[in-house]
Amino acid sequence: MPDGVPPAVANSFNSLIPAFIIVIIFSLVRYGFSLTRFESFNQFIYTILQQPLLSLGANPLAFITLIFCCSFFWFFGIHGGQIVNPILTAVYLPLATENLEALQSGVAAADLPNLITQSCWFVYSSIGGGGCTIGLCLCMFFFAKSARYKQLGRLAIPASLCGINRLDSLLY
Repeated sequence: MPDGVPPAVANSFNSLIPAFIIVIIFSLVRYGFSLTRFESFNQFIYTILQQPLLSLGANPLAFITLIFCCSFFWFFGIHGGQIVNPILTAVYLPLATENLEALQSGVAAADLPNLITQSCWFVYSSIGGGGCTIGLCLCMFFFAKSARYKQLGRLAIPASLCGINRLDSLLY
């Protein structure tokens, strides 16, 4: 840029160069995928990753493994739900959609093709919030020797019934 151009304007034009390079590279990648049998990057991901995961997802052992992984991450202080939820959504939401389409076509509810869907996660594995702490709240309410923990259990049960649980913030 000429010397009379203010530095802020010159910097904004200099940042356009990497943006154009990125656009050109990904346009070439998109064009490259259009030449394959997949026709797009989304279809490539669906074929290579999602289809095998869908067949795995209908397995109860895979569902139990996801529940274990969620609790395992929580043990180390990592938000297990945030780690497992993208996998859960990618695997179980299409199965729920398949059930919905079957139900709309007249299949009886007892004969739906997929027994385990994403709603099973919320109904059976997240009772009382992440880590199923409703049991902890009930134990504190009924079996705690400390009046402080009995009171905490009494306060936490209504929130835990709604899936809200942050007992660590109430303890201090």
